Amino acid sequence: MNNLQPRGAGLPTCRSAGFQACSRTGPVGRHLATPSGPRDVRRPRGLSHNVGGRRREEPVPSLKNPSPHLVGYPQGFMGVPHTAPPNVSPLLLLLSALFPLALVLSAAEHHGELSTRDGRRLEGIIHLTHDAFHVTDTNGNATPIPIDNLLAFRLSPPPPPPAPPPPIHGLRATYFSEHDFKGSSKHQIDDRIDFDWGEREPFPPLGKDRFSIRWEGLVEAPASGTYLFHTTTDDGVRLWVNGNKLIDQWRDQSVTEARGEIQLQEGARVPIKLEYYEASGHAVVRLFWTPPGPAPTRVILPNEHLFPGERPPSEPGDDASRSDHGQGLLGLYFNNTGLQGDFITVTHRVIDFDWGDQGPVDGVNSDMFSVRWTGLITPKETASYEFHADANDGVRLWIDHKLVIDRWVEGIQVNSSEPIPLQGGQAYPIRLEMFEARGTAKMRLLWSTPEWDRTIVPGTVLQPDASPDESGAVPALTHGVVLRNGSLLARHVRDVEGEDLMLDGSAPPAPIPLFQVSRIYFRSMPANLDDPAESRRSGALLKSGDFIDGTFKGFEGGRIVLSSVVLGRRRIPKDQVVMVSIREPTASRAPFEVVLSDGSRLRVRNLRPDADRLHFSDNGLDGWSIPIQDLIAIRRSP
Repeated sequence: MNNLQPRGAGLPTCRSAGFQACSRTGPVGRHLATPSGPRDVRRPRGLSHNVGGRRREEPVPSLKNPSPHLVGYPQGFMGVPHTAPPNVSPLLLLLSALFPLALVLSAAEHHGELSTRDGRRLEGIIHLTHDAFHVTDTNGNATPIPIDNLLAFRLSPPPPPPAPPPPIHGLRATYFSEHDFKGSSKHQIDDRIDFDWGEREPFPPLGKDRFSIRWEGLVEAPASGTYLFHTTTDDGVRLWVNGNKLIDQWRDQSVTEARGEIQLQEGARVPIKLEYYEASGHAVVRLFWTPPGPAPTRVILPNEHLFPGERPPSEPGDDASRSDHGQGLLGLYFNNTGLQGDFITVTHRVIDFDWGDQGPVDGVNSDMFSVRWTGLITPKETASYEFHADANDGVRLWIDHKLVIDRWVEGIQVNSSEPIPLQGGQAYPIRLEMFEARGTAKMRLLWSTPEWDRTIVPGTVLQPDASPDESGAVPALTHGVVLRNGSLLARHVRDVEGEDLMLDGSAPPAPIPLFQVSRIYFRSMPANLDDPAESRRSGALLKSGDFIDGTFKGFEGGRIVLSSVVLGRRRIPKDQVVMVSIREPTASRAPFEVVLSDGSRLRVRNLRPDADRLHFSDNGLDGWSIPIQDLIAIRRSP
């Protein structure tokens, strides 16, 4: 059962007598990174929120070393920072303070990752059997991990099926630095062929003279009939349509027009290839057609009739001008050269930038900045790959956690790695870092094999890490039961039977002994009300702001029953009550932290896996049993 509300609906902060009061306003935290390496964005590491379009994070204490800035219950266990950010559920902040180390996991599938106390890391199909987690790899080998050796566990569901990609129009273009289709090359998709570069280069570092270009793809005829294809070039040009050479003007020449004709059928997509070279002086290349019709008109061959088609294996390049969701690398941009402090996140399909003296993205300096790109790289073919970094200034590159390029100095850097054997279809972690000190800035990531020259690493083999804005979010809660040991159960209270609290939800079915309960929240805490916990009072807080002292006795006919020596027995409509305070929670160390898909966070002493369920044996949680798909995280406390 999941009962969630939008982020920002508040439940109370926790305060105790003798401690500084918690405030709902104050300075925000800072989302920090360290120069030693990127944070695992799949782990929530603090009390995070959005400020000014950026992700900010307030570091939180570990269970072992609570922060002196936390206020509330002893050792800060049940407190929240007294500068809690506005519009964030205080109960959510309380949970984050309790469980800063929990790994965020999906509960959709049983495929996952597991790390052990003796340093192993396993991935595969997860099953819970008697007193052990079993991990089955792709070869069918099962490895049992006893609960005593469990360090952390997370489920890794398969990605959702991709949406059908929109059609890509244009032609595949390969730009060569020499006029005979040799030298260094750059691959991209051009919308149409309509270029007049004058006496300038198409783009740096391509020169303004003695370069060549090959465009390839498919052309679709909108109607059946005779089509005239026209070129205007300076210098040489050759054109093939459906395997027929229509134009052959392969010579140095000033601006010259040429044409050829061919019969095409409506709706048929046929191959088209245009080759061009520039010798010297003015550079022009344009491709027109005249389709059949009552009033034939010559026009630039329209983009909507051009398709790049499949790239042959001999062309490992990529479309540098397009960005598709789910491809590329996640970039973290810092306004300093040390990869520290606040950052802006942008996902790039390829790393192919020449920023000149401009800032790389909005909000980042033109000088004195640094960038870290992270994600996965999955080559399509097994080969020995060399990686090349063309940077200004410093650059570092890791492939599969191994540092393969390291030139963290100022100046123009053109560096290559040693050959790295990579398996086709296998994903490897990749991390690229650069800094810009002053002057012009650029960063290009290329690769090569013995079979083909260096080219930009294509986005089709890159997968970005999750953005910090997308990872680690635990939904705000509108209700819950706080146990004496600090666990929070995100369940509605159904009834009280004798000395037991009965909760909604199909699992776990076991009741909670009332003497193990600290507080019951029936709804989110209105912003204008104070949490009576600061005075350690027992009783009920009403929506009106009034607090009625008394001992909680249960429910009668939809009413909450309190007993008071002074006022006697009182019955209060449940819909008027925000929370009931029964007793103070007590801070005690628990070996395990467990997060459930409904938002519950449990401090557990004893876990027992069996038959794809996790059984708890602990004060307040005796008899509870959770199916594996309801788990989000398990981590051993430090």
